[in-house]
Amino acid sequence: MELFSKEKGQSIQKYISARKIDAAKNMLQYSDYSVTQIAAILAYSSVSHFISSFKKATGMTPRDFSLKNFRKHDRWKG
Repeated sequence: MELFSKEKGQSIQKYISARKIDAAKNMLQYSDYSVTQIAAILAYSSVSHFISSFKKATGMTPRDFSLKNFRKHDRWKG
């Protein structure tokens, strides 16, 4: 783990958490998965833990993020 921290500049836990938030943002923007489904897919211990982690990382709830960004950049949108 020390090598990972040295290479990436952060702990493995923080790195994994950031990647999970990135995946959640992608799913909220481009899929029809619910917040509950995303929390389960990304193996959060609970929906409330997912929501609080997402809000801490992005400054907004998953729902607010989805409302603001849902398929905003979808090139296939008519």
